[in-house]
Amino acid sequence: MLKLRLNPTVRQTRLWNTDDIDSPEIPGILTQKIDWHGQRNRIEIMNRIKLWRFMSGDNDFDTGSLWWTRVENTPDIIHREQRMSI
Repeated sequence: MLKLRLNPTVRQTRLWNTDDIDSPEIPGILTQKIDWHGQRNRIEIMNRIKLWRFMSGDNDFDTGSLWWTRVENTPDIIHREQRMSI
């Protein structure tokens, strides 16, 4: 069951039982493939990571495959390569 707050007065982070928030099962749960996602499975996994980061307040969370970290690091690498070629 979800509770939707359209105009929350407090930040909606970690408002549930967080005893098992660092469980090693979480990355496996977030990367489960569902047949009907088809080729869009990668996008779904990245959206799940973004949602988990928002809900848990852990901006560095990523699954073992580094799905979201690779995307975050790309602009920095491109910027360094451009600066080196000048």
